[in-house]
Amino acid sequence: MVTLGVDLASQAKKTAACLIRWDGRSAHVECLRIGLEDSALLELFGRPGTGPDKIGIDAPFGWPVDFVQAIQKHWNSMHWPSVDCVAVSQLRLRRTDCAVKE
Repeated sequence: MVTLGVDLASQAKKTAACLIRWDGRSAHVECLRIGLEDSALLELFGRPGTGPDKIGIDAPFGWPVDFVQAIQKHWNSMHWPSVDCVAVSQLRLRRTDCAVKE
């Protein structure tokens, strides 16, 4: 069996994939890549019947709460919150992203 794990990011330079071949007793990494454009991902997915048996995708759906609130404040006042009032990481990272980094 061959599996493909994909970690999608907001930018291609941080999108990564790992192709693993399982032989029943062990696993062998056949391909580990970072910085993948859409075309490279499609190549790894392959055509039906020729690609991996299973594909798992980690996709960053949703925006950080602080980012959504900043957008709402900007919409209401036409001013972007100052950098002093909100840490940039709070606008950029979801709560799960912060927990994984700890």
